[in-house]
Parts: sequence; C-alpha cells; structure tokens
Amino acid sequence: MQNLLQNLHTYYFPFKSLRWHIYSRVYVFVQGFAVINYWRGVWTLWDIHTTKSLASSFISIAIGTLGLCLFQASKNARVVPVVIRRDYGENVFQYLTRFRVNSETCTVAYVCDVLFTYVILHSFVTTFWRGTWTLMNNILCAESRTHSLMASLILGYGLIIIEYVLQFPMAKLSRKIGGKAPWFLQLLFEDVYIFVSNIANVNIWRGLWLTYDAYILPNSLNVSSLTTFAVGIVLLYAIRASICIGGIQWMIDGTPTDGSGLYATHFFELLNTINEVNDDTKMTSENLPSETKGAHKENNQVSNKCPESTTIPRYGLVQ
Repeated sequence: MQNLLQNLHTYYFPFKSLRWHIYSRVYVFVQGFAVINYWRGVWTLWDIHTTKSLASSFISIAIGTLGLCLFQASKNARVVPVVIRRDYGENVFQYLTRFRVNSETCTVAYVCDVLFTYVILHSFVTTFWRGTWTLMNNILCAESRTHSLMASLILGYGLIIIEYVLQFPMAKLSRKIGGKAPWFLQLLFEDVYIFVSNIANVNIWRGLWLTYDAYILPNSLNVSSLTTFAVGIVLLYAIRASICIGGIQWMIDGTPTDGSGLYATHFFELLNTINEVNDDTKMTSENLPSETKGAHKENNQVSNKCPESTTIPRYGLVQ
C-alpha cells in the first residue's frame, strides 16, 4: 500500500517541511514494521512445515539463492552493516521495484511489479536468511549459546573486514571480466562475492541477536524486547538512519557495470558524499544564467518524479 501511494505522500508532504520530517519518520517506521512482520511470517512457515533440521536449512539456502540469482536480486539480501542508507532526499517515500515500472500512474503493470518485488523476491531474501541462520544454529557450537554467538560474531565481522579490504580489487577485477568476457561471467563473479557477503551479514545479525537475548534482561523477554526496540529506534532516528529499519531500495545485480556495485557503504563516508552531492547541485543551480534557471528547475522537477533521480557517485546507490 505504501508503495502504491508513494507519489501521493510526496505531494501532500513537501520536502523539508515540518510535516515532511514528522511524517517521513512515521512512514519509515510503518515500512519497517511491515517488512519485519512479513519476514517473520515467511520464516515461521518454513520452520513449521520443514522443521529446523540441517536438511531444511540447506534447502532454504538453495531456494533463496537460486531465486535471487535468477532475477538478479542477490544484492538485496545485504543489509546493515554492509549496506547503509541515510534519511535524506525528497524521494524518501519512494521505493524502487525490480522492473522499474513507472510509478506516476498506478497501472496494472506497476501493481504487478510492486507485488512481485515485495512479495515474491522478498520471500527469496527471507528464505535465504532463514536457511543460513538455521544452518548456523545447527553447526556453530550448538551445545553452547555463548560459544555459538561468539563464533557468529567472529565469522561475520571477519568476513566483513576481508570484504572491506578486497572490495576495490574485486571491483577492478569485475570490470576486467566485464570488458573481456560475456556479461554473464561478470554477473556470476559478482554473485559469488555477494553470496559470501550475505553469509557474513546473517552471522553478524545472528551473533548480535543472541547476545541481546543472553545479556539484556534474559529473564524477562517482554521487557528485553521493549528495551532493545526503544534504544534501537531512538538511535536510528538520532543518526538519521531510520530508513535502514526495513526500507529496501531494490537493487539489480550487475549494475553498475563498472563493478562499483560490490562496494560496501560506510556511514560517515556516505554522509560526506551526500553533502557533496547537495553542494554540487546547489552550486550548479546558483551559477546558471537567469534565463536558464527556469529550465533547470523544470528538469529537476521532471527528474524527481523518477525514483532513480539522485545517484550517489561511486556506490551506484539511488535515493
């Protein structure tokens, strides 16, 4: 529903107005709440109908990975801390879909694109995460929760550190493969790299999740849940990263073709990049001759109708 009404939100809540700031935070919260509940539903269905066995985890990983690879959507299983988004830009209400159908008019094609992206493809993401999480439950020190959470944190952060070190050489190698080999070989190379990144992502979340269960009011689940929820939401709002709760700007594997799609995003570097983009946009507009400012403004208005109107250099991220 939020995706279908995204242009209406933009119309009634002008960018940077007080009601925009208030409503956008509520909007992001509702989006995150919806995504989490959908994930929880898909996850629980798998557990009920296939149990939590080792075989079930492998099947879940295989189906999730295959589905995401077929539709060039493997990147979308990467979340914080690999992919970080900031609450900025007037298109905060707009979310991309897999086939990028124009959202200006609520056509049947657009509705189908939204449903396919946020129901079918999201299910593949959840299926992959559930399979990897269950696999770790079975093989990582299953007899000791403390040892298991430590193993997940070490594995997850260890792989992430390696990924941060290798991201630029890997991007360069991806460009070379794309320049000399068929396009699908570059896509395959990037998908393997992203798969390892996804494994790291799941392990970090699992390690932190088990840590909170073990050390934050472990004898009172309800109070523990409310505490972590309150602290998390306040901190995310404070650092203007609340859109990370559940909103996903749907990305397509193999784009951009220069290999920059392999880059991880860093919070402070992303903040600096955003400021540079805003400053450059402002300077460009101010330096235009008076007779061309009107045309420049009109072009900006047209481009803002598209969810992909603002691209952050280097990362290929869209806001």
